[in-house]
Amino acid sequence: MVQNLLPGPQISSTMNPNSDRPVTQTIVISLRRRATEPKDYIFGLYSILHRLGANLLPPDYERNIDQIFTEAARLAIEKDNSLWILDFVDGIEEKQHWPSWVPTLINMMVPGPVEVNAFKPGAAGNSRPRYKFSEDSRRLTLRGKTVDRVMIKTERSPWFGVPYQLDWEDMLIPGLQERENSIKAFQEWIICFHTFKMMARNTPANRYGDDSQHIIAFIRVLLQDLTVVPDSLRNFHELMRGFSNWQLYLSATNPGSSMPMPQLMARLEPPSYDPSSLPEWLSDLTKTNEWNIYEAIQQDPSAALFHTHVALGTRAKLFFVTENGYYGTASATIECNDYVALVSGLQVPLIVRPIEGEAGHYKLLGPAFVDGMMSGELWPEADEDLMDLTIV
Repeated sequence: MVQNLLPGPQISSTMNPNSDRPVTQTIVISLRRRATEPKDYIFGLYSILHRLGANLLPPDYERNIDQIFTEAARLAIEKDNSLWILDFVDGIEEKQHWPSWVPTLINMMVPGPVEVNAFKPGAAGNSRPRYKFSEDSRRLTLRGKTVDRVMIKTERSPWFGVPYQLDWEDMLIPGLQERENSIKAFQEWIICFHTFKMMARNTPANRYGDDSQHIIAFIRVLLQDLTVVPDSLRNFHELMRGFSNWQLYLSATNPGSSMPMPQLMARLEPPSYDPSSLPEWLSDLTKTNEWNIYEAIQQDPSAALFHTHVALGTRAKLFFVTENGYYGTASATIECNDYVALVSGLQVPLIVRPIEGEAGHYKLLGPAFVDGMMSGELWPEADEDLMDLTIV
C-alpha cells in the first residue's frame, strides 16, 4: 500500500520560478503583496514588464480596475504563451464586471494553486496552449473538453477565512475559530469519503478498487500527490501512520468510534496554562470537542505533521466526488453539477459552470486536483474530440 503512494523522484510546484513564464511570475508575485491602491498591483509593475518586452498601457488611475487586471492577465497569457495564470483563479471573491478567468488578489485566505508532479505529463498530456480572446478581451476561448461533473461535495471548507467584526485587539480570535472550523470540516470530509467508498464497492463507479486503493486516492487528493509535503519530511510510512491517527482522532465523536471522546480526553496532556486565568469566551472554546480533538492531533507528532500539510493543501477548498467516481478538491465555491474540464496546454483540470442560455460558455471557478486525471489519463488523442470552451 505504501509503495503505491510513492510519487516521482522529484516534485516540481507550479509556483516554482520558471524562466519561460516571466510575465506571469511577476504578476503573481505582485498579487501576493499589499497595496493601499489596488490598481498599483499592476501599475507598480509597469517598468519591470516593459523590460520584459511586455507593453502595458501607461498607468491611468481613471480607468476601471477590472479593465486593468484583465489586460494584465491577457498580457501574461500572450507574452508567456502559457495558461498558468488560470491556476491562480479561486472564485472566492466575485467582483462585479470582472471576467472569471482573471485572478484577483492572492492571499492566505483563498485556495493556493494546484501543485503538480513535474515528472508526469499534465492533465492535458503534453499538449500546447490553444486560446483566443474576444475583441474586448473579456472572453477567453480555450480548446478542451468537459470530462466529468461534480456529484457529491462537502459543505465545510478548512481555513476559509471568515471576516470577523470584533472589538477585541487580540488577533488570535480568528485563528482559534478557524482551528475549530478546520476540525469540523475534516470530520465532514472523512464521513463523505467513507460513505462514497462504501457505495462505490457495489456500483460501476468503483473507480479505485479495494479499500486500500480508495484510501491511497483520498490521501493523494488531500496532499496533492504529496507535492505539498517538503522533500525532507516525505517519509511515507510516517505519513500513512499520521493519516491513520489523524482519522482516528477526528472520528472521536462518531458513534462506535474506536477512540470515543472520553478516551481521547484521558490521553490528553495537562494544559501548560492555568485554565482559570482564561477569559470566558476562550474557556468555553477549550471545552468543545473540536478544541480537544485538535489538541490530541497536535500531541501526536505523526498526526500533527499530516494535519499541517493537509491544511496547507486544502485551505478554502471542498472535497468532492464526480459522477464517474473520481475524488478531488477545488475552490470552496463549487456546486454540484459543475463540470470538470481539461484544457489544452494546462497541467491541471479546471472547474467550470455553464452560463445559462449561452451554449459553450462557462464561468471559471478555479483549478482542481482530481486523482486519476492529473497525468493525461482522460485527455483525448484526437483533436476532433475537443471543443471550444469560452470563459466569461
